[in-house]
Amino acid sequence: MMFQDARLVEDASALDNVLVCADARVDASSAAALLRLLVPGIDVHACTAEFSGGQRRRVEIARALLCPGGAVILDEPFTGLDVAARDATAEVVLDLLDGRTLLFATHDASDAQALDISDIITL
Repeated sequence: MMFQDARLVEDASALDNVLVCADARVDASSAAALLRLLVPGIDVHACTAEFSGGQRRRVEIARALLCPGGAVILDEPFTGLDVAARDATAEVVLDLLDGRTLLFATHDASDAQALDISDIITL
């Protein structure tokens, strides 16, 4: 799950933030590769306190994607991302769902469209 508000360990590296929640089958090199895919140019060993808001959001997305379970829950995951970063991140999310259910909350319809979500419940 990815919450709307940041839930990173600020003094820990991006890699450690992801690995603390990752499925036991995920190794450090795979987690680092995902972080580099989501956040080009990232130093995976840097503390997350050094990152911009958008970089932090993508670290949280990586963490959610690598957690075990049958569903991925993302609450306002694209906050702070420009359109290009949002679209690239949405593509990675879709590629890594691997048959899991995606529960996605947003106030921005274009975010749902970026994920090509077919079943939309509007409240």
